[in-house]
Amino acid sequence: MSERVDEARAPAPAVRARGLTVRRGARAVLEDVELEAARGEVLALLGPNGAGKSTLLRALAGLLPLAEGHLELAGGPLAAMAPRERARALAYVPQRSLLRSALLVEEVVAQGRYAHGRALGGLQGRDAEAVDRALAEVDALAFRGRAFPRLSVGEQQRVLLARALATEAPLLLLDEPTAPLDIAQALATFDLLRRLADAGRAVVAAVHGLDAARQFADRALLLHAGRVAASGPVEEVVAPEPVRRVYGVELLEGAALGFRREGEGA
Repeated sequence: MSERVDEARAPAPAVRARGLTVRRGARAVLEDVELEAARGEVLALLGPNGAGKSTLLRALAGLLPLAEGHLELAGGPLAAMAPRERARALAYVPQRSLLRSALLVEEVVAQGRYAHGRALGGLQGRDAEAVDRALAEVDALAFRGRAFPRLSVGEQQRVLLARALATEAPLLLLDEPTAPLDIAQALATFDLLRRLADAGRAVVAAVHGLDAARQFADRALLLHAGRVAASGPVEEVVAPEPVRRVYGVELLEGAALGFRREGEGA
C-alpha cells in the first residue's frame, strides 16, 4: 500500500459532507454524518448490514434528497451543479444493476462518455479509447460484444465498474464492488481501486470485509445505525475497540485478521 496521505499537504477534498442527514418519513437513516475524501486516497465505508453505507453513497452521488447538511464536490456545492457537470465529477457504481435493456457490453460502458457530450453510438477517438481502456482494466474485453443481461452477476459488476472508469471522473463511489466477484476478481478489483487512487482519483467504497479495508484503504469511516461510530486512518478504525463496540465481536490480530464472539475463550 502507498504511504498514507500527509494531512498537512493533502489536496482539497474531492467530496466533503457536513452534518449530512437523510430521512425516510420521520426516521433518520443517516444522521449528522461528517466525511471527506481527497484525490489520491481510498476511503472505506464500513459497518454492519443496515448501518447506512448504501444510503450514504447514494446521498454523496446526489441520488437522495438531504433533510439537513451540506455536500460539496471539489469545493463547490453539489446542489448547484448541472446534471452533466455532476456526471463528469463523479461516477457511482451500485451493488446491483437495474439495467434490463439488451444493450451490448461495449454500449453499456460507452454510456460513461455521454457526460462529455457525446452522441449515442459511433464513438471514436478519445471516447473509443476510454471505453477500450476501461474494459481492459476490469478484464472484460472478452465479452464486450455480449448482451449485458446475459452476463453473470459478477460479470455485470465488472462492466458497471468499467462504465464508471470510462467517465474519467475524479471521484468514484462504489457500493460493495467485490460482493458478487470470485476471490481472484475481488483481489484484482481492490488492486485496481488502489492504483486508481494512486493515479490521482478519490475512491469511496462500501466494503464488507474489514481485512480487505485494512489492505487497500487509506482511511475508513465506520457507520452504526446511521451515525459515524469512528473515522480516521484505517488501522485506527479497524481496531479492537471500534470493532467490539459496533460489531460485538473481538478482533484478533496475528498472521491475518480474525474474529471471535465476546466472552468466548481463546
